[in-house]
Amino acid sequence: MNGFLIFIALVVFVGSIAFLVISDFKKDKTIIDIKRNTYRASEEEMEIITTKIKQYEQEYKLMKNKVILLPFISIVLIVFASSFKIISTNYTGIKVTFGQVSENVLPAGFNWKIPFIQKIVDVNNKRQDITVAKEKDKIEAESSERVKLYIENVTITYRISEDKSVYIYKNVANYSDGNSLFDSILISSAIKAGAITFNVTDVTNRMKLEPKLKETIQKAVNDKYGENSIIIENIAVGNIDYDAVYSQMIQDRNNAEEIQKKQSIENKTAAEKAENDNKIAKEKQETENQIKIDRATADAEALKIKAEAEKLANEMKTKSLTPEVLMNYWLDKWDGKLPTVMSDDGSLMLDMSKLMETTPAE
Repeated sequence: MNGFLIFIALVVFVGSIAFLVISDFKKDKTIIDIKRNTYRASEEEMEIITTKIKQYEQEYKLMKNKVILLPFISIVLIVFASSFKIISTNYTGIKVTFGQVSENVLPAGFNWKIPFIQKIVDVNNKRQDITVAKEKDKIEAESSERVKLYIENVTITYRISEDKSVYIYKNVANYSDGNSLFDSILISSAIKAGAITFNVTDVTNRMKLEPKLKETIQKAVNDKYGENSIIIENIAVGNIDYDAVYSQMIQDRNNAEEIQKKQSIENKTAAEKAENDNKIAKEKQETENQIKIDRATADAEALKIKAEAEKLANEMKTKSLTPEVLMNYWLDKWDGKLPTVMSDDGSLMLDMSKLMETTPAE
């Protein structure tokens, strides 16, 4: 905004000065031309011409008095535009007076300054990214087992603390360039210090490595610029490679683990299949046994019911066999002959019919 106002003021100033110069030139030329035409004029004509010249000069003077105000207005506008600065959000301002830096940090918004004597410098306090250890400058580090690692494309997200803006402006050249804040030696040393605390397996785990690198880089930055001068927000590691020999060992180990994993899966699948087959066979046998048990139970129940029915029938039959019924039944079946009785030892046999015949005679 300041620059735009100053630009307009300069245009008006230069335009008005140019207009005045050209107007003076045209006025003089016009008057000369008029006077040149009065060479053969009469006295009456000379009076008329003189009157016109005076009238023209008065009009020009009046116009000049109006136009001459424009340069002064332009100067006032330039002074006003140079007396303040609007600082954007997430920026802070540093006031400099003849090279002397004020210790007070100016907040975002409208801020006054003395025109042409003071200037306000913006300091960016936004989150910024810088990528270090690029492909050609990748960092050689070591794990805790002294295995060589190559770390590249490390992105550092940082911001300059608002309270430390003055300190950074005064003490860091080209502070707006992240490469000036984070030189290669500082970052390389911090990354090596973080990597060596991990074993060869964990060092490639970004969930563990990146927080540690953030810690070591923050410590290195604090040692160089002071506590809380530059805040490290995040660290992202692009790529980590092992030494070629160890990489081949890792590849061989991974291949062996893959084969072992595949064999383990096959064995597990076979075991699960055998277990499933045994389970199915067992369930089938249990089902068959249950069917046999159910069938035997049903048969036993049927026999029990049949026996109880026969028993009940016999009981009813027994109850119905009175002496009279038995005598009638016996008489129905008797052929008219009396039975022959034999003694226990078989030595004597009596014919009951004969006894019946002899008994009345007596």
